[in-house]
Amino acid sequence: MGLVIDPVLMGTAEWNHLAKKERELAFLYTATTADEPHNDSHLFWVNKGELQTQRLAGTLNNLLPVFFGELHHYYQED
Repeated sequence: MGLVIDPVLMGTAEWNHLAKKERELAFLYTATTADEPHNDSHLFWVNKGELQTQRLAGTLNNLLPVFFGELHHYYQED
């Protein structure tokens, strides 16, 4: 089945683009797996230790402490 959304708000992330006078805000929720992905799927699961060593898209590596409950907010300014 993939992911089951756990409706627990873990925190927020904010990207403040000063030069463009734009701001992005995201609400970060946890999710748990219902099943392992199908073998023909391009999805794969890793444990927390392995995840922290992976190069993830965009600023996702910076958001991991929020998902793991170590921080409640992530802020980036450019």
